Amino acid sequence: MSESSSPLGPLFRTQRTLIEGTIETQRTLNEQGLEFTRRSLQTVAGAAPADDGEERIDDVFDRLNEQQVDLLESVQDTAESGVDSTEEVTEQYFDALERQLERVRDVREDVRERASEATETAEEAAEEATDEAGDVIDAAEETAADAADSVEDAADDATDAAEDAKESVEDAADDATDAAEDAKESVEDAAEDAKESVEDAAEDAKESAEDAADDATDAAEDALDGDSESPAVADLEGIGPTYASRLADAGITSESELARTSADEVAEVAEVSENRAATWVERAQDQA
Repeated sequence: MSESSSPLGPLFRTQRTLIEGTIETQRTLNEQGLEFTRRSLQTVAGAAPADDGEERIDDVFDRLNEQQVDLLESVQDTAESGVDSTEEVTEQYFDALERQLERVRDVREDVRERASEATETAEEAAEEATDEAGDVIDAAEETAADAADSVEDAADDATDAAEDAKESVEDAADDATDAAEDAKESVEDAAEDAKESVEDAAEDAKESAEDAADDATDAAEDALDGDSESPAVADLEGIGPTYASRLADAGITSESELARTSADEVAEVAEVSENRAATWVERAQDQA
């Protein structure tokens, strides 16, 4: 809109400057907040095994940034549109006032010309015209006062709209921060789950390797000893050296002894479930 020529022109320019400054400040704060949160999440994502963690974080924050830019532009357009509408109404009021004042000046000039040429009757008529002009002036002044009040009300409405827009932007920024915190917690949980899975797999592999090595050692010792009696419990499928040692402490050293022992007793001395102990006893009985 062209620059206002009314006495309230500086007020409207100040309002536009205030709106632009507020939007620019909020945009800067939003970008800084998002960038800080993005870097924090990228640091956390860098410790996780997911290869696309940082890329997904970048995508999320790019979309958040675009949404905030669109919102700020919409808020700025709305606020500036309100100021433009108020300024247009003010211009119309001042134009109408100027026309009325111009008519008043014309009437006064006509009265002065008639007064210089007219008789006493003309002078009385001139006085009446002057009175009429006074009424016009009063009406014009009253109209001007009403216009000023309307402009002040419109300015207050524009200021309230700017405040509401600022609150909306702040709420949007808070929502973006909450979303970033949730994303950070999700990444940390995923990293912790992955770490636990790796540790469990490593422990299982270690135990399997130890059992296999112990089984091979026991088989070699049995081959050297040439023992033709009942096989040792360590030779039974599913029982490694650790469980065999616990059973031996209870006097159960061979498969035949295991076959004669109850499942609940085996479970207690070997520190395993009764279902697993029952499986061992059944296998020993099948071998007997």
